[in-house]
Amino acid sequence: MALFGQADTPLAFEVASIKLATPSSDGRNHSRYSIDSQRVIDTNVSLRDLLEQAYQVQSDQIVGPPWLGDTRFDIAATIPSGISKDRVPQMLQSLLIERFGVKLHRDTREMTRYSLGAASAGSKLHKAESITGITSNFGRTSNQVSARITMAMLASFLSRQLGRPVIDETKLDGPWEIALTWEPDSVPGGISLPAAVEEQLGLKLTSGKGPIGILIIDHAEKLPTDN
Repeated sequence: MALFGQADTPLAFEVASIKLATPSSDGRNHSRYSIDSQRVIDTNVSLRDLLEQAYQVQSDQIVGPPWLGDTRFDIAATIPSGISKDRVPQMLQSLLIERFGVKLHRDTREMTRYSLGAASAGSKLHKAESITGITSNFGRTSNQVSARITMAMLASFLSRQLGRPVIDETKLDGPWEIALTWEPDSVPGGISLPAAVEEQLGLKLTSGKGPIGILIIDHAEKLPTDN
């Protein structure tokens, strides 16, 4: 199986800083992702989060040591002049290979999954000017999320919440405004996350089985090399 990230001329950030994140005061992992034409700012992200971004997969599609999600980092990277932000995943791959020594390969497994598509009534989404990431507030009686993200990023978020891969089949390009409110499963009669996605976003989650591409981590360092 071919190894990832072995391109002859890998695309890289002009400069990148990786620092250990400061633990949040409430003990929760509040992650934030921001990309514009010049910079990438990731706050309080794990190596698993970075792998998801770099290889455009979801958490369940990564097979590796359990500590991948433990340590949190703050990333600040500059995109080279003239390079589109659409190529940020390739630059993140180079960063992971260079700084964390990541080596991995691809495989395929049959898995239960959700497909994310438009609901029968049509999408209720509004375009966003840029990606600013996800802001979430999870409580005992209500969960709330606001975001400016791509559909691939939404699928990744939904995958983490639902515990199974979510495949983006919306065919909607670019960042979108996302506002979701739903109740935890412990709240009787509350609106579930799939129901909220359909009612509030005009999208639909359909359950089924199918082949899912996965990444198998052959090697990674717990801490990056120095900046």
